[in-house]
Amino acid sequence: MKFGHRGFWVLVFAVISGASAKSLPPNLYEWVKSSDAIFVGKTASQRTAPFPVEILTVLKGQVSPKALEWPLANGSDIHPPAPLLPDSTYVVIFNGRRTYVLPLSPKYEERNITMVKKLLDVSIMKTDFERDRAMFGLATSTNTLLMQTARQYIWGLSSGAIHGVYHGEVVKLLKSDVPEAQHTALSVIRHTHDKEFVSLAIAAANSKNEEVIKTASLVLSDQFSTEATNILISLSKHPNDRIRSRAALDLGDRRRDNALPVITGLLTDASSRVREMAARRLVLWFRYGEGLSSVPRLIEMLNDPDENVQMSAAASLGESDDLRAVEPLLKKLEDKPLNERVEYFVLQGLHGLHSPRRAASADSKVGSLFNSRFSVFVDILEKRRTGSLFAVDLVALSGNAEAVPVLEEVVKSHPDQGTRESAKSRLNQRKQGEGGASPSKFPNGQ
Repeated sequence: MKFGHRGFWVLVFAVISGASAKSLPPNLYEWVKSSDAIFVGKTASQRTAPFPVEILTVLKGQVSPKALEWPLANGSDIHPPAPLLPDSTYVVIFNGRRTYVLPLSPKYEERNITMVKKLLDVSIMKTDFERDRAMFGLATSTNTLLMQTARQYIWGLSSGAIHGVYHGEVVKLLKSDVPEAQHTALSVIRHTHDKEFVSLAIAAANSKNEEVIKTASLVLSDQFSTEATNILISLSKHPNDRIRSRAALDLGDRRRDNALPVITGLLTDASSRVREMAARRLVLWFRYGEGLSSVPRLIEMLNDPDENVQMSAAASLGESDDLRAVEPLLKKLEDKPLNERVEYFVLQGLHGLHSPRRAASADSKVGSLFNSRFSVFVDILEKRRTGSLFAVDLVALSGNAEAVPVLEEVVKSHPDQGTRESAKSRLNQRKQGEGGASPSKFPNGQ
């Protein structure tokens, strides 16, 4: 059940001692297991104002040992993950992201009660505008819970409000010397066309904070000015490989001017994370017949020490429509041992190259190469491996006389429904003398 605006689950503030768990609305607290240890005030259905935070309940007295197993906030985890002490008092808060169980014992009382009171002060404000402004103020808090609660709240504001009535508040956060506040503001201007926001995002790319830089890079991925592109190119040379990887992702988003040489250069980056991302982003250029000078390097990357890099290289080669990639990909299938996930992407690459829509598939030499590995594709099907869906197509597209009985056996006995359906479709096409089409379904998680 949902209350208020901006998608927050509003449940209850609990402070009135003397109430019994037995008197709680069953539809709201059916998951509570601790009997009379819970004291509660008004439920959300009895309140009219929306809240920036959900204060679920206050726990008093002996707490059930299973307290941390409660699904207190629609599956969110409980933080900190520590046992609740007996004969103590706790306030349970959900801030839109995770559940916090805050002790109100003397050691923590002043800090936590002060924090809870700040949130309650916001919750009783009369207008949305007052509450919104207050939450912008809490976004610069040094208290982690207050800051994260404000972030969740601000993320729920509409784009119109961010670019309109709260434009000045967002500018303040972007100019703040608190990295978390900058990150919050950058996150809500993702697709902005506001010149001041873009200018501040460019400035934020020079931050010393990794999350601020990566979020600024994400904002700039939607900007195509020379200045934005140059900033992204400079981030591709950042000492932090996570930032370089982010820059590769954002540079390659729209085939922007001057980005291809940068992406190609990142194929030899010292970080496997960056090499993987660069290989992935080349796909967009390949689809337009550009960037094919990188194919030899991608072929080398099929033997990269990092298997994630191998997978990205194989998938990209499948989009290149370049005959040079066929034999190395087929040879890769002979690696012993070969990780099943790598095998899947190698088969995907081969399928892409041998698909009837590709020029490479019409080359007789290519056809001979595929037919020479017919037994490899059959073995993948017989072992029920993840890449079976692609193997079905590669068997069907071959000129081997054994293709039909192999496909018939797949239809009869393969455990994956998608693979069986694909084999059945291929059999029908062969009987009708039609060409093949791409698989319509892929294994989960791929």
